[in-house]
Amino acid sequence: MKAKVLKIKDLLDGKDKRFVIPVYQRPYEWIAKEQCKVLFDDLQDIVKNNYAHPHFFGSIVRIRDVNTDENIIIDGQQRITTISLLMLAIAKRIEDLEKFNADAILPNRQEVLDACLDYKKEKKLKLKLSYKDTEAYECVANGRGCEQFDNKSKIVQCYKYFYTALDADNINQIYKAVSCLEVVDILLGTEDDNPQLVFESLNSKGMGLTDAAKICNFILIGADYDEQLRLYEQYWVPIENNAGLTQDDTTKYIWRFLQYKTNNKTGDKETYNQFRQYYNGKDRESVLKDMLNISSIYHDIITKRVKNLGTSVENKKINERLTSILDTLKTETTLPLLIDVVNRYYQALLSSDDVIAFFDVLESYIIRRGINGLPTSVYNGYFLMNKQIDRELNTHNNADYLDVFKYLINTTVGKSENPSDADVKDSLISRDVYNKNQRMCKYILQKIEERHNPKEVVNMGPLTIEHVMPQTLSGIDGKKWQEELGENWEQIHGKYLHTIGNLTLTGYNSEYSNKSFSYKKKITGGFDYSPLYLNSFMKDTDIWTEEQIIQRGETLAKEALALWPRYPSKNQYVNTQELEKFNLANEQYKDVISKKKPSKLYLEFLNVEIPVVSWKGLYTEFINAIYNSDYKPKIQKALDFGNYGNFEEIVSNIEEKRGKHGEALWEQIIPENPAWFKTCKSAVDMCETMKKWLDYLSIPLDEVEIELS
Repeated sequence: MKAKVLKIKDLLDGKDKRFVIPVYQRPYEWIAKEQCKVLFDDLQDIVKNNYAHPHFFGSIVRIRDVNTDENIIIDGQQRITTISLLMLAIAKRIEDLEKFNADAILPNRQEVLDACLDYKKEKKLKLKLSYKDTEAYECVANGRGCEQFDNKSKIVQCYKYFYTALDADNINQIYKAVSCLEVVDILLGTEDDNPQLVFESLNSKGMGLTDAAKICNFILIGADYDEQLRLYEQYWVPIENNAGLTQDDTTKYIWRFLQYKTNNKTGDKETYNQFRQYYNGKDRESVLKDMLNISSIYHDIITKRVKNLGTSVENKKINERLTSILDTLKTETTLPLLIDVVNRYYQALLSSDDVIAFFDVLESYIIRRGINGLPTSVYNGYFLMNKQIDRELNTHNNADYLDVFKYLINTTVGKSENPSDADVKDSLISRDVYNKNQRMCKYILQKIEERHNPKEVVNMGPLTIEHVMPQTLSGIDGKKWQEELGENWEQIHGKYLHTIGNLTLTGYNSEYSNKSFSYKKKITGGFDYSPLYLNSFMKDTDIWTEEQIIQRGETLAKEALALWPRYPSKNQYVNTQELEKFNLANEQYKDVISKKKPSKLYLEFLNVEIPVVSWKGLYTEFINAIYNSDYKPKIQKALDFGNYGNFEEIVSNIEEKRGKHGEALWEQIIPENPAWFKTCKSAVDMCETMKKWLDYLSIPLDEVEIELS
């Protein structure tokens, strides 16, 4: 690596110089009235200070291509591009001023252009920009009309800003001030320096590149320029187009791609590092080809344009279900699994009916859990199950995709459980289903309505959720409600206000306000005149009390259970011999862990991952992790009274006897605490003991995952 300080004009001037912005670098991003204005203001300050001091303009990191002798810009492309645009603007302004002011004293135009053009090579441009900026830059440099770029090219916008800011009075001064701009020129050696490591180091210091940009760089940086251009145009550009409009969209796609390919539960901010691990040792073009193929499927899913098999015609039924899952229920965490399902559909491994049946099961699971108020945070890892489904399909001759999916959905326990019919019914009758998720609440009411009017579908768009018994019982109308509800009106109002029995859909929400029940029935557009099935119950009663709310709740609960049942599987699955990772809520582990050793412990409630090599080591790490956390006071209480209650068989505050051969049955595994823990236990007993601690701390069992070696 060679580094030296020099004037930026000296870096650019001279013949046989060629600077190339690699295709994987982000497009030019400086904004005319922001960064370009700052640069122009700095140049004016240099003029005011009579060019007394040099002005540091950052660094340029480059590597010389031994085959072409071109300078590949690793970092500093925004700066070198901006100076080139300024010099081109100065040259153009000189040309125009000479036409109208022959007496003006102006800089030498050819000298200015030496920074941008190599006259020895028929005015060949010294700077080759990245894929998306090349045409606009060539247009500016060659003096052609650039009107087609006005609203979308920052290259043209910044060039025009500089051109407009220059005039006969300041052009000499600004050009002279450019000579005061200094950069640190860093030339990397082709053998000793790793440009990828330099790139990562520079972009770890707040340079603002997205993970997608860094991944593109990581894939292409080892290829020569022509190969980079081919791979970029053939694969990366279509991948970006499929992913969305921005680099962030591309990062999001790659995150979902990695989840689909690895089934690892990773955060979107870990995408770059996770990709590096995934890419390790793989063929560059094969990975890009796979990413492109999956991006096409991803695009069809997120745009809800999945096609009928073998045609370009959209599959209306599938796309309607995708809209429900992704837009209405906002469950984008299902995307890795959706990619798998649509991919199998496109390969004719699943039929259209299979896919619709899959959505029935998936939506039922999401709705039932939503009704019960169960957390959606578990979905971040829960739907990463396509590899598990694959294992079952490869292990069981009688297995089919949908049946395995049903089995997995219905056998999960803990925070990921699919609640029972009794729990769903009870929640609908007595639980607040409105505030937990109003979008889902409206969807439930809408689907119940559509079930009764399948051929005369009402436009639900303008309808809103109405509380029959209003949310506020104040004023004259509120007094009427209090009287009608009876002496326990406060308790009734608090308990049933947001339950489904008290909720409906209407287009007259503002007219209803908190008016009395009789008013809501008789008003124009009132319940008595509503065409909706949801409002038929209110037509048949003249009062609205606890009894009516419960009765209607029971009726709608039956409707909901008919729409979103538990779908039983035909067969039992889960090949325990292939179990690689499990959480403590999964009882399947008992059949396999006695023959295996653990390799990692994941404590999701603490957001930690701990490598381990034995079951005793795993238990020791578990105890120390929870002891050294916010749970310490409660743990200490259990240790202080360890000889009593639930903990007497697993912890003691006195030294216990050793085994027959002197082996340690109890050990002090917390360095700073004298408590004795029973450690002479089987793998299953260790897991059962951890479950006791989790139960004591009110931590869900599926918050602890163990990976097997």
